[in-house]
Amino acid sequence: MSRIRHTLLLWLVAVVTCGCSTLHDFAIINSTSESLHVTVTYLNKQEVYFRLTTAELFQQSNKKWTDLEASKIKVDKDRKTYSVKIPPGQALLVEEAINYVGHEHETFQIAKLSFAQGEQTRTLEGKAVQTAFKKQEGLDYALVFEGF
Repeated sequence: MSRIRHTLLLWLVAVVTCGCSTLHDFAIINSTSESLHVTVTYLNKQEVYFRLTTAELFQQSNKKWTDLEASKIKVDKDRKTYSVKIPPGQALLVEEAINYVGHEHETFQIAKLSFAQGEQTRTLEGKAVQTAFKKQEGLDYALVFEGF
């Protein structure tokens, strides 16, 4: 194969395999005046981390996420559950997806979400978890918790 053909072939492979990707954030926003306890159960997620920002900053492109300290995360590795507390007015990043095209076309790594505030609790499982996150302006999805 000529050198020009070889170069064109490599260029074509690079263009096809390195297309643009978009990152979609999935966050739980606590819009109440009390802290919200959340337990997240993942299916097969290899790397789990949580980040916080304000509810207002979540709506912007520069969210200024801060990593949640490991000491503030209760982990049950056998059950693949992680429990955290979301302060009032804060957004907790619970999932990210690359090139997410909508709930009907994608699988979701969160199998179960449980919320607790005071004595009240609520649990979502399966597809109900995924569809609870609503598309926001731009690329992101949010589950806005407004109380029981």
